[in-house]
Amino acid sequence: MKKNVKVALGLFFTIGTIGTIAYFVRQGRLMKNISVEAGSVDWNATILEAAQLYSSGQSIAQISLPLDLILTNDSNTDVTISNVDLDLYAEQDLIGTISTEFEQLLAKKSVGELSVDFNFVEGANLGAIVAAEASSILPFIDAMDYTIVGSIKAKASVFESIKIKYRSTFTLGELMSGNAVNIE
Repeated sequence: MKKNVKVALGLFFTIGTIGTIAYFVRQGRLMKNISVEAGSVDWNATILEAAQLYSSGQSIAQISLPLDLILTNDSNTDVTISNVDLDLYAEQDLIGTISTEFEQLLAKKSVGELSVDFNFVEGANLGAIVAAEASSILPFIDAMDYTIVGSIKAKASVFESIKIKYRSTFTLGELMSGNAVNIE
């Protein structure tokens, strides 16, 4: 091959590589502008039902806790939410999990809602909830800390995806009043 053709192909390859890398870096930065926060949810009756079943020795695996998450996409790129992997702790005891795979489009510069369900884990230690329920409902709502920890996978293309780490600690009273603390 002629020297001019080799130079032209090398230049074309170099520009293409630099352009591709710049594109992925830019998209990666844009995808960092995605945030997640908990929406309002009423778990009070469901958790009490689970505590009552637990104290009577019945399975709690069929009970689920609904969770609405508010997703904000401030980037200039449409993203697809493709996986939610969260754990729910009462105090320090794992009591529920979410592990789903689906696809939900979150358009650029938009806010969307994602509804998922925590499933109680079999063998979850609900003893503290049973004790709190036995004493009184009002101290129970504000006394126990619940923590949601995990990640949500967002992807902009086949090659670009990020895991949005999520952590939220709250009491049921705070969550029902909209004052839950979100740490992203």
